[in-house]
Amino acid sequence: MPRINQQALKTELAKRGFESISIKRELPGGRVEVDANKLHPVHDEGGESVYAPVPVSLSVELDGRGKVKSIAGDTPKPA
Repeated sequence: MPRINQQALKTELAKRGFESISIKRELPGGRVEVDANKLHPVHDEGGESVYAPVPVSLSVELDGRGKVKSIAGDTPKPA
């Protein structure tokens, strides 16, 4: 598999609510380990949602064309 287009991957992840994306390493089989911040809703006392960046580590699987096929580990831990 050719090297991934890092900017294209960052753009795709940004569309899914991730920011401050850092690609840690590329793995065989089209997987990529990534550190990012996930915009997560935090409810305030007024009942409105505010979004706060929460750090997550995730694994992204890419198809043969470099498009995001699946994402694992993208849900922030409750703590």
